[in-house]
Amino acid sequence: MVYDGFIEEYVEKLKRTLEGNELAVEEFLRRTKTEKTSPVIVAMEIMKKYSGDIHIFFSALPIDEIKQGYSGNIVGRIGNMRCVDYEKEGKQRRRCMGFLDDDKGKLSFTIFDPSYPYARGDLILIKDAQVGEYSDKPYLTLSGRSQITILEKSNNVDASSQTLKVKDLKPDMYGVNIKGTMRVLGAKENTGSQGVTLYSGVLTDDTGNVGVKSWGIELEDGSVEITGGSVKQYQDRLYINLGKGGNLKMISRKNEIFTTLEQLIGSEKGKVSGTAVITKVFTKNLTVDVCSVCGKVLREMKCPKHPEAQVNTIIRISAVLDDGTASPTVYIYQKYLEGLINGGEETIEKAIINGDVEGISRQLEEALTSKIVYFSLYGFRGTQNYYAEIEELKVLTDADLKERYDKLMEEIE
Repeated sequence: MVYDGFIEEYVEKLKRTLEGNELAVEEFLRRTKTEKTSPVIVAMEIMKKYSGDIHIFFSALPIDEIKQGYSGNIVGRIGNMRCVDYEKEGKQRRRCMGFLDDDKGKLSFTIFDPSYPYARGDLILIKDAQVGEYSDKPYLTLSGRSQITILEKSNNVDASSQTLKVKDLKPDMYGVNIKGTMRVLGAKENTGSQGVTLYSGVLTDDTGNVGVKSWGIELEDGSVEITGGSVKQYQDRLYINLGKGGNLKMISRKNEIFTTLEQLIGSEKGKVSGTAVITKVFTKNLTVDVCSVCGKVLREMKCPKHPEAQVNTIIRISAVLDDGTASPTVYIYQKYLEGLINGGEETIEKAIINGDVEGISRQLEEALTSKIVYFSLYGFRGTQNYYAEIEELKVLTDADLKERYDKLMEEIE
């Protein structure tokens, strides 16, 4: 057997750790003969089964007893850890900072150029460690040449080297960097052992949405970037946990004002106004039901926010708007369309009541298709697509176009 050279050493360690428990020793010998598992892993499992102290087994000092100047073995589980890539003397380097925890104490450490992608939650053994001091506390500095053995590999995944989308998130990820639109749901004060405020929200990008719980870091509505988060799971739903070591950066608190449609649809949300050509008009499913109080389109015949409010039926079309930089599909609601229909609002109401809106559809297609318009619209990135809604619309006549042309020529001169 490959491990014969130190099986006897492990047997002696088990006897010392488990105070001569022959049953445990026999199990160890039997498993190392019949299994391909590393003897150290077998020994770890047996110590768990028989409540053995790993500090005794590995001749390691408990972390709460470690002082500056200690030289010897250390066993602990990697707690919060973050890594930074940097360049030194023309070479790419990596520095990871975190702490070791053995349930008795914590020891901060830095490891330069780690030879293995250690992850938070890994149980490691450091042989012949040399403990120094930083800010009057014991501190451990390691390198890729340090004698480090992983005793138990955690399921945690270090995601700090990339920016993720919601669809990429998986349980036990940490060091998560992600961008999206934040919607704040609420806050609860004096939460947890630290008595901090727990904020909750929902982060949305173009691939989906995910819940966010933030401990002491205030959430705000708007476009944000989260760094140093971790992914947790409650029942079947994932959420991002943001706490110590994490950060939230506001990219935009208010709607941004853009000058082209291309800029708008490349953003999380904002507004744009200008001139464009309506290249297509879609009038299928022309009518929608809306709440008379908030104007929200309803899937059922009751507004969840205003259940007692009247439900109104109005017309809404979608159209392709092209300003030369992009051609998104936008929604246009009835109040911006009434001026294009003979008889206006009254004609539309009668058509809806009679269930005959074909005439309305034809008039709108004729009035808008291939027409140059002045528009103002608001848009935001939803879970599936970019949503854009007209806030002002005017079909430009030949006189309007000539006036705009003359004004442009005056500015050029």
